[in-house]
Amino acid sequence: MTLEALFIGMFAHTRGLVPGLTVETSDRIIPLFFSTYALVFGAIVVAAVIAAGISSINRALLSSARLLVNDIYARFIKKNASSAEIYLEEISSRPEFQSLENELTSGGSSIVNPLRQFIAEPVYGEEKIIYADIILDQIAESKFDFDVFGHYARPDIFQLTINEKEQENVVWKG
Repeated sequence: MTLEALFIGMFAHTRGLVPGLTVETSDRIIPLFFSTYALVFGAIVVAAVIAAGISSINRALLSSARLLVNDIYARFIKKNASSAEIYLEEISSRPEFQSLENELTSGGSSIVNPLRQFIAEPVYGEEKIIYADIILDQIAESKFDFDVFGHYARPDIFQLTINEKEQENVVWKG
């Protein structure tokens, strides 16, 4: 909505862009704009309606595919199949994935402490539950690693402003 107002404001301040617009009639920018550029505005509206229709059709197709897989395939063809099994079967039917093994990833689960050190090394090629003891004091210690005034500080983007004036939480206006 903001962009539309910006463009209409730009049209209002550009001489000759909207015929019949003067300083005295600048409050009539919207009727003048739409009467002058009715074809452009109409094309934008038609494009928006088509885009909304395509989006709705896309959503309906995706929903019907999900219905087909979950309600028909999982219920009647491969009973009690989990989502992972259905996914693996769908992937394995594609030619580009024929050369892959049944294993989608080789693992690599690990536990890393707040100081970015491995507590439990990555585990590859096997199923394993990993455990580790954590040291809560490392959380505070790791916060010293973030140097807000260092080489990655961005004063052009971030700024801290402290308002020291006394503020009221609740203000009654009548």
